[in-house]
Amino acid sequence: MFRTELAGRNATLLDAFQVLRSRPGLVDLRDDGRIVSASITLPPGEGEGYWELFDLAGDAYVVVSNCSYREPRSELVPSEGFIECHITLAGSVLLGREDDEPVDLQDPVLVMCKQGRGADYTVWCDAGPRRLISLYLRPDFVAAIAGTGAVSPMLGVLLDELPGRFACYQLPIKPALAEITRQLIMPPYTGKRRLLFVQAQIYALLCLLLDEIHDADLTAGLSEIFTERDLAKFEAARGILMSCAGPPPTVAELARSVGTNATKLKKGFKLVYGTTLFEFALNERMRRAMHLLSVERMSIGTVADAVGYQHQASFSAAFKKYYGMLPKAARRAGAGLGAKTNKPDGQSASAPTDSP
Repeated sequence: MFRTELAGRNATLLDAFQVLRSRPGLVDLRDDGRIVSASITLPPGEGEGYWELFDLAGDAYVVVSNCSYREPRSELVPSEGFIECHITLAGSVLLGREDDEPVDLQDPVLVMCKQGRGADYTVWCDAGPRRLISLYLRPDFVAAIAGTGAVSPMLGVLLDELPGRFACYQLPIKPALAEITRQLIMPPYTGKRRLLFVQAQIYALLCLLLDEIHDADLTAGLSEIFTERDLAKFEAARGILMSCAGPPPTVAELARSVGTNATKLKKGFKLVYGTTLFEFALNERMRRAMHLLSVERMSIGTVADAVGYQHQASFSAAFKKYYGMLPKAARRAGAGLGAKTNKPDGQSASAPTDSP
């Protein structure tokens, strides 16, 4: 989300870093000749925390997110040809099982991806905490540090130009990689020693990531290469769920609506947007319910019907599980709670297998 904050909607990563250099008064900018660093605090009203950005001589760009969003956020991610590595320790990212039940959000997640030319997509983040590291690596830099040995199948895909395609792989995280990620989010040093420490940790992280890529089995876990048409269908499905006033369609119905199959839609939606269809649909229903209760001041029965619950009791139970309060408490609180859309830490919902 840092692109939009720094350089406006539809900005590229390089646009954002150019703003850092051209407007030094905008952020706390530090440059020791080897690594450029800048810190950006979330604007008041949008949440708490900060992003920290690092530029390693134009070969690697690193973005640390340690914040909590007050509202769901989204932005377009234009294709720039980088190999991307996203290591999430906390945030709205769910791992999938074969039965499509969501897994606890606190488990670390590693996503490796590559956008080919023209394969733009939109990334969506739920409200709540985001603690992750994102690395954007030039392919020639990765090829150079990978050495002259045999190229693994996954690295071969990530080094490819992939015109009009988007390759995405979700991998498990080894403890050493998770620990380096935590230290990059909260370094133990300040000043110049902090920059030196961060630079060393980034290179250590790159070594571990290359090991992960080399050892990865392309047939294991979640992996896919998507076309521009696929990405457009995933975005269309997201739009349907966002505009759905009643019960969400089943996965099969949604897949038919956008012209794809259910398996590709479930897998692609999770990889591209970092959340399951069910969780996204639930977020939208609860967010709409909160608005209708606290801002529009509608009756509980009317709101339950508006968001697709047949029985008021079922709606009240779902609302309390999501927000930690009953609908009548949200309605009494009024507009002061209208912006609260994140569910309490540690809560998650179980998904039926036949609908989002």
